[in-house]
Amino acid sequence: MKYQEALEKVVAAIPEVDLIDFTREVTRIPSIHGNELAVGKVFATRMSELGMDVREMDVEQDRFNIVGTVRGTGGGRSLMLNGHLDTVGPMLGWTKDPYGAVLEDGKIYGQGISNMKASDTAMVYAAHAIKRAGIALKGDLVVALVVGECAGGIGTKTLMQSGVKTDAFLCTEPTDLGILTVHASSQYFRVNIIGRLQIAPRRSTVIPAAADKPSGRPGRGATVGDDGDKPGAFRLLPEAERVHRVQHV
Repeated sequence: MKYQEALEKVVAAIPEVDLIDFTREVTRIPSIHGNELAVGKVFATRMSELGMDVREMDVEQDRFNIVGTVRGTGGGRSLMLNGHLDTVGPMLGWTKDPYGAVLEDGKIYGQGISNMKASDTAMVYAAHAIKRAGIALKGDLVVALVVGECAGGIGTKTLMQSGVKTDAFLCTEPTDLGILTVHASSQYFRVNIIGRLQIAPRRSTVIPAAADKPSGRPGRGATVGDDGDKPGAFRLLPEAERVHRVQHV
């Protein structure tokens, strides 16, 4: 079968009404990162009903990834369709119920619909349409839906460590339908600054005059008023000296 013919058969096999209804159903289920259990159960049930081999992969208590597979006949390359189940919390400015899944003018409005519940349902129903159209793939088609993308990627780490591998993958994050071959990442690190704790009124660097020298003699600190020669008084340092002191703490 030629590619164009196969594509037309698959597109024709997509149950559009069912796809829209299911997308609205999962949009109504809050799944803020850390609370993906309910929406995960709904996805796992639907994927099983659509004929996929479904595995729930434990990540943490009440959190699991879903791995659904359409088995190939053998001898071909495998492909993973990848997405995440969690969303961030509702932001300010909503004019519709963020969990109402309102369908209006051909658009569904809801929290997480773009990032990325609509993509998740599209992947599930794409795999289903291939089976429904009777297209026999040589390689396995895997649909992997993970938890925890919005807070460190714990679901993806678990997926990678589990040994589930394919020859290629496609992540359907929203890109305005553009194809991207690279992606940004984030790194977390800690910076320790060693020095003396001081007071900095009015954004000025200040050093207690009495503590400036071990002898207790008034040093060159920062002062308020005309008491710069008294122990414990403060005096505003010139800019050049403030910079010098900060650099050599």
